[in-house]
Amino acid sequence: MSERVLYFDCFSGVAGDMTLGALLDLGIGGVEGLEVAALVEALGTLPLPSWHLETSACLKHGLRGLKAHLTIEGEEEGAAVDTDAPAEPEPAPDDARTWSAEDVRAALRGGRLPSEVVSRAVAAFDEVVRAHAHVQGLTPSTLRLPALGAVDAVLDLAGGGWGLWRLGLDAVECAPLPVGRGFVRDERRRAPNPTPTTLEVLRGLEVTPSGLDRELVTPTGAALVKTWARRQGGFPAMSIERVGCGAGNADFPDRPNLLRLVLGRRGAPPTPPDDAFVVEAELSVADPAEAAAVLTALAALAPHAVHWASLPGGHLVVGARVPAERVPAAEACLAPGSHPAARRRFPSPFAPASTPAPPLGACPVALAPRDSGRVNVIPALGACAHAAGVNKRPPGDVLQSAIAASLARFESDPSA
Repeated sequence: MSERVLYFDCFSGVAGDMTLGALLDLGIGGVEGLEVAALVEALGTLPLPSWHLETSACLKHGLRGLKAHLTIEGEEEGAAVDTDAPAEPEPAPDDARTWSAEDVRAALRGGRLPSEVVSRAVAAFDEVVRAHAHVQGLTPSTLRLPALGAVDAVLDLAGGGWGLWRLGLDAVECAPLPVGRGFVRDERRRAPNPTPTTLEVLRGLEVTPSGLDRELVTPTGAALVKTWARRQGGFPAMSIERVGCGAGNADFPDRPNLLRLVLGRRGAPPTPPDDAFVVEAELSVADPAEAAAVLTALAALAPHAVHWASLPGGHLVVGARVPAERVPAAEACLAPGSHPAARRRFPSPFAPASTPAPPLGACPVALAPRDSGRVNVIPALGACAHAAGVNKRPPGDVLQSAIAASLARFESDPSA
């Protein structure tokens, strides 16, 4: 079974508005993508102040991207800007213009979004709140967020989560995140870049230096990658379906300021016909009872287990429908292992037959005649294991005896 994968190719960083733009770009003129009207309708169910979403195509270093513009009660939340200017005095908090963390969670849960979307958005938001509170020496319950930034975060996270849900994804993965240097000013506060809040969110994630004195990763962008992506690393092996690019506000001298989302399908590891495996192990033939127990365990997997076996000396080779690690009593083997193998079906099905009683006891077998006149003999491991246990003999003796008796019978009477 294949899985649908979305890869965040963050060569210029990641932010909430860039993610929205890239998700929307995945659906421009395409099938199974996102429509702006559908996204607006979904987010319109949230209990928020008036807001408006516009998109516009733009070029970054000659490459097209989609810019998502969110305005909230006529204002637009901007990213932090690089600056060497002194910080302006920070105004005292105005509770009428701030939101608590619980206010934001209530807004995320107050619409008609699928539960999966709400869970994604709340998880990312909680990461941002934890980081904000930590760097300010507060607790998440006492933290107050500027109203404009809080509503912007709700729309970015709920919109991004809804986009992932709408695309029907099985996995989200992302590249290492590039970070800048220098100083930025945000919310009238001058801070080192990455900002303390962003750096706190980035704990546990892989980052790379960008060489730019610009903010490339925002707290919201870092949080959605941290909580939504299950792997961070190089480009995944997959069949690419679509690519969407979301544009940021700034223009960089050395790279296009774009977030590239790559949508594709990754197939499950190929399974041979009938899930066939060749299981090999060295048996301790010094203890026939132990070897017989392993054979019994293999036989107990029927109808999923044994199709053929050979056991010269203490080396067991079995055709099975399960790999070695799923074979009960495999710990009784020395260095058990397995590998996939394609099975060839014969024109005629295997025919069960019974051998004359060999010296160590009777053993049913399956016979597969070939057109060349040769025949494959597949002893029933369960019966061989039982005979080995009763006679206190190595299972290989019983297997070889059953094969020899069967071949002798077939040569004397092919119709038997």
